Amino acid sequence: MLTQPPDQAFAMVRRRFRLFADGRTMSGFYTTFLGLGSMDAGTRTDAEQRADELMDSGASMADVAAAYAALPERTGATVVRHALCLAWSGQASGAIAMIEAAGLDSLPARSVLAEAWFARAGDEAHPERGTAMTTGWAVLLPVLEAGTPPWLAFAILEQRRWENDELDRAVVDQQLARAARLYPDDERFPLAVDHAYPRDATASRLEVLSAAMARVPSARLATRLAFVHSANGNESGAATCFQTAETMEATASGDAVTISQLRLLRVEQLLRHGDGQAALALASTVGDIGRDRLSGPRARLAAACLMQDASLIATHGHALIDAFEISPHATEAEVLRDEVMFIEGPGWTDREVSSDLPDLHACRTTLLASEDARVRGWMQYLFAEHDYRSEENESDGEDAVETDWAALSTTLKDAAQVTASPRVALFDASVRLRLKKSNWREVGRDWVRARVAVEEAGVIDAAPAIEALLTKNIPRARTFLRGVAEGLRAVAPAPATFDALDEALGDVRLHPDLAYEMAVVLQLVGVQDLRAQPQFALGYALALKGDAQGALQAYARVLEAEPGDVSAIFNSLLLCKTPAQADVVRQLSGLVDALDDEATTCEWRGKLAVALERAMKACAPADVPGSPMALMLADFPKLRADVPAPETLSLRGVIALIALARAAPPDGDLLLLRPLPMGTTLFSPTRATWHLLFDALRTGLVTVGGPTPADAVAATGDQWTIFPERIWWRLSPAAFAFIEEARSLGSVDAWPEAWQRLAPGLARLIAADECMQYVEYLCEQRRWPMPSGKEKLQTLLNDIIAQFSVSQAYYLFYISVMAASDRKEAQGLTGQHASNLLVVIAADRFERAKAGRYGEAPPTSWRRHTYPRSALSLALWSDLLDMGDMGFERPVGDALGMAQPG
Repeated sequence: MLTQPPDQAFAMVRRRFRLFADGRTMSGFYTTFLGLGSMDAGTRTDAEQRADELMDSGASMADVAAAYAALPERTGATVVRHALCLAWSGQASGAIAMIEAAGLDSLPARSVLAEAWFARAGDEAHPERGTAMTTGWAVLLPVLEAGTPPWLAFAILEQRRWENDELDRAVVDQQLARAARLYPDDERFPLAVDHAYPRDATASRLEVLSAAMARVPSARLATRLAFVHSANGNESGAATCFQTAETMEATASGDAVTISQLRLLRVEQLLRHGDGQAALALASTVGDIGRDRLSGPRARLAAACLMQDASLIATHGHALIDAFEISPHATEAEVLRDEVMFIEGPGWTDREVSSDLPDLHACRTTLLASEDARVRGWMQYLFAEHDYRSEENESDGEDAVETDWAALSTTLKDAAQVTASPRVALFDASVRLRLKKSNWREVGRDWVRARVAVEEAGVIDAAPAIEALLTKNIPRARTFLRGVAEGLRAVAPAPATFDALDEALGDVRLHPDLAYEMAVVLQLVGVQDLRAQPQFALGYALALKGDAQGALQAYARVLEAEPGDVSAIFNSLLLCKTPAQADVVRQLSGLVDALDDEATTCEWRGKLAVALERAMKACAPADVPGSPMALMLADFPKLRADVPAPETLSLRGVIALIALARAAPPDGDLLLLRPLPMGTTLFSPTRATWHLLFDALRTGLVTVGGPTPADAVAATGDQWTIFPERIWWRLSPAAFAFIEEARSLGSVDAWPEAWQRLAPGLARLIAADECMQYVEYLCEQRRWPMPSGKEKLQTLLNDIIAQFSVSQAYYLFYISVMAASDRKEAQGLTGQHASNLLVVIAADRFERAKAGRYGEAPPTSWRRHTYPRSALSLALWSDLLDMGDMGFERPVGDALGMAQPG
């Protein structure tokens, strides 16, 4: 039960069981409610009396428990008292052990034992919380069935009855009614009985509450009576009870917050029965309720709306808005109020529901039509936000409600302009982003200005999140981010800009497809914000964008401020890939050596060691005599300056050269091409055809570029392995002239004879590789491994391409993977089994289609736009033959035949 320190435990017990409201002492509590026998001075020993007086003094439960433990002689009653103190001081296990060891089986002992088990269940750290709760109920329920259970047993039931779903509610209600008869001096029991009645059983409720009020009058009973009188149509009786409750609370506690809450309850009753003038008069006596600045002004505005007085609506509307604007973390629900109120004052149970507070939802039409522009504008925003929250809360489950953004925009109207509030402007921009035909660039400008202003002001961001929307609409997200950049250029970025963007666009900032636009935005921010976090984000964005040099500079600024930032060191090492970055690697190596061993985990040290070793190899000069790179290049011709005749070069080398020029992006100098993966077009469908790059090198029109790291080439015996993702390429000035000449040939008929002989085989090689790429995609999409026995799959692909087009092959594999997926689900196959089955099904369907059985010849035009066409395919079919997608839609032989002049 208890998690507070011992010196707070006694106060908590008082609050939990609402003891001593009538001046009773703990001794009286023992006698009256636990049934532990007479406690007068004549029957107590001096030591017992001192222990009891220590309890009455409000000492910590631990100290009282120690006093009982020190008694020279202990009776069953003192053991029970001691155990109760242990249970209430966080020592539930000790209390349980004490009662069980003493063999006590009296009703008071079993009641305390139940309380101790519940206390153990309340200990979140205890490994057997569920078992303890079950045991507590098993001990308590038989006590309740006894002739006269102790008060404590009923008090536990009243407090914990909602924690056990298996209890018979009718039996519980009967027990609480019995408690009210046995212990009529405790208001909790008649209140619980009242709660069990239907709300409209006003006669029975009045009888129970009136009897209790006559015996133990309290503010709680008077308040509940007021509600019942009001429900029964007796407003004068309700008013009298509310006044009685306020008077009693003033006498009992004098707590201003509780008294103000009671007045607001009366205001709500007056509003419900149409007496706006009386409600306004009473609400005018309510000021701030603790930290709550909104309840009083809201109640007065609700009364003004009921009176339909435009002047009063403006006056009290302004007061509510003023209170809202100086409450930066207040929500629309707190302003409009659509929640119940809980009175938590002295003598009131925590979170006891009293009644609804005055709210403004019934005044919606009046407020949205207010003659005062400021009131109207703010209410447009508040009700729009309320509508959004309501729909958002219903957005899950079978009956999910899709947000009506157009309706929200209609409710908002000109709120952003009228209020001139960043919070409203941000909400407005986030809604406009969802509207059809909205200008995302313009919204981006407005959104960033409002988002930064909200961050600077420290007010709550209540606007709909936009991250998911942006990442699902990449082209429009780029437009939005361009607008964000324009908004930042218009006004110098404030210090809070990065924090505002990082919180709202965290996922967008990391999205690779938005790297360029985010890099532009972060560069604008990073000009003035040199803190480590913004510079790290800038480095990450520039790296995604492909600007390694810019990223390294940003990371260097991070490391100037925080030399031990292992993430910045690690990311920088990953970017070092050319000999030109050798100095950077040396600096990073020094930072790695200087890292604090205690502050750096073993995992990070391992990662840094691997990255540093790789960077040092990559940045070593590639043309060192005797290196694998130098030896390999010796086997290939040097760059030629002349334009060779087409017949002097192989078709494989020509197509690879054109594909390389297409796929590798230039680095400023048009003749220096960056490594292949940095382009937007794939050189080849899979790595299986990367070997054609050797053919490109044999043309003499391209060679390895200067920035290439030494580890881009590896040698195994007399075999060379190249890593195109690391190789820079240098084109001969004659390369583009030759490519134009090759393009001008125009058709297979005009090609050199050697080209014509090689064309079908090379075209089928590229086509089969495109099919392999598609099979990889189908498996990856389903998280299956690739089929085992790749040679068997390759043979099947070669056979299919000899008969059908790439498009037809795609179709065959698509329907085959669907069939394999069905079999996997039906038979519970593994992913590997399913991918192997895919090949078997595809082979069977191919044989059927080839034989023309069952009309299963696949359609001739079927494309899945999952991957763009490879540069090899474009080089052959578009650059050399000018046939567009014909090489995809027609079998290779037919397509090459179509290339003949007709």
